[in-house]
Amino acid sequence: MRVRISDQKILQSITPAEVLAYLRSRGANKTDDIQNKADIWQYGGEEILVPLATHFADYSMRMSEILLCLEKVKERSQLMIVEDIEHSGFDIISIRNV
Repeated sequence: MRVRISDQKILQSITPAEVLAYLRSRGANKTDDIQNKADIWQYGGEEILVPLATHFADYSMRMSEILLCLEKVKERSQLMIVEDIEHSGFDIISIRNV
């Protein structure tokens, strides 16, 4: 069973910049934009609408839809996807001592 995130605080805390960075890093393609209010991305055969501002009344609902879509494409839980999105803006370097 996979967990679905419905907490408004968590959904509101996901920024558009984080979602866009996540989609870019996964090879998604921007296909269109809606008058500087939202971007439309193609990823894994799905179309994803990403609002560009957090003040929209339906922002948390849109984030929930994005997580549902990514859960389907990635076959991972929403909790794991949110964690990936939160870390998408960071470069990770692994170092090993030989």
